[in-house]
Amino acid sequence: MMQRPVLVTGFGAFREVVDNPTAHIAHAVDGTVVNGAMVVGHVLPVTYAGGPALAVRLAKALDAQLVIGLGVAGKRTEISVERVGKRILGQVPDTSGQAPADMGSGPDEVPATVDPVQLAALLGASVSEDAGGYVCNAWAWRVPQDLAAPAIFVHVPPSGMDPAALIAAIAALTAQTIA
Repeated sequence: MMQRPVLVTGFGAFREVVDNPTAHIAHAVDGTVVNGAMVVGHVLPVTYAGGPALAVRLAKALDAQLVIGLGVAGKRTEISVERVGKRILGQVPDTSGQAPADMGSGPDEVPATVDPVQLAALLGASVSEDAGGYVCNAWAWRVPQDLAAPAIFVHVPPSGMDPAALIAAIAALTAQTIA
């Protein structure tokens, strides 16, 4: 019996990141079956409203059991699992040219709804308290509060991440869900 799918989102190109490694990761894991669950990888637009909103719509349409967002952090050298998304954004316009707008009503911080310490251990990563002030933070703030499914955001360095490591982490997380 097939289990509910897992959604993995990456982002497309933006500013100086012409070849976003998270897009490659999302494509690499797309179609993988883990513990009877299809992994659906999707590349989101790098926009404050559109990226997070599309992730929520996809997760709801799929009835996803787990949602993992990926973003590149240009100055980081290791994988970082984000503990919270914050209501505050920086001042950098997104790829549509829109400056950060009010993110809408909600709490100042939204915690991930997957245990960040557990996922960091599975990925050999660190836990981060700062998802930045750009679209990744908008995802980390919006998506967990708009979904019933567990959701978390992970930053990868410009060198990317081994898709097999992500699949292994998804296997461990979904084994707990379906056990």
